[in-house]
Amino acid sequence: LLPNPAIALDGLTIYQSINSSCFMIPVGLSAAGSMRVGTLLGSGDATAAKFSAKLSVLSAVIVSATLGSILYFTPHTLFPSFFSPDEDVILETSRTISLLSIYVVADGITSTLYGVLKGCGRQCVVMPAVFVAYWVLGVPMGYYISFIRNGGYMCTDNYFCGIVGLVAGLTIGTCTHMTLLGILVCTTNWSTEAKNAQKRLLLEKEERAAIRNPASPCAQRTNEMVLSHI
Repeated sequence: LLPNPAIALDGLTIYQSINSSCFMIPVGLSAAGSMRVGTLLGSGDATAAKFSAKLSVLSAVIVSATLGSILYFTPHTLFPSFFSPDEDVILETSRTISLLSIYVVADGITSTLYGVLKGCGRQCVVMPAVFVAYWVLGVPMGYYISFIRNGGYMCTDNYFCGIVGLVAGLTIGTCTHMTLLGILVCTTNWSTEAKNAQKRLLLEKEERAAIRNPASPCAQRTNEMVLSHI
């Protein structure tokens, strides 16, 4: 980004450092929610798994909204000043804080929704959502706003020029990602997921038994199931 790429790079680096710091708490909730949902589905308790999923997401909403509010309502130059003494870098980074406060909320909720889906063993459905959110919407929007609409220049008379345009694209992508994962979680059939989890556990037990005793009927049945999926 012109006329000073070094300031743009420093600003984005500080932006991402603040973003990563805020992400640490929701990612812990994501791991806890994933473990809890997976455990309850494995035990066949679909109702408790659904409740745990709701509780995990609600916790992420509260935590992420709190972090986003702190970013938005404190002076926007405060947190960037922790990373650099350069006034130009601080000012450029401060222009992204409003969008960062939105990004932090969406990203925290997204990570927890992914944790719920991971606990259900449905990681494969996340990839299309990521592709659409970021590669179809987020990255092209960021490129368009920064480099096509504003010519790749940093300025003060247009809010979305410079690194703010790139951040805007990422924020759009993350909000879309959150929406798509939210739809997937809300349409989850928890009774079916509990049955699927128990089937996977049964297959794992049979595979372990087959390793211990290859000549057993259980081992032969497991081999037949494995061959049927090849």
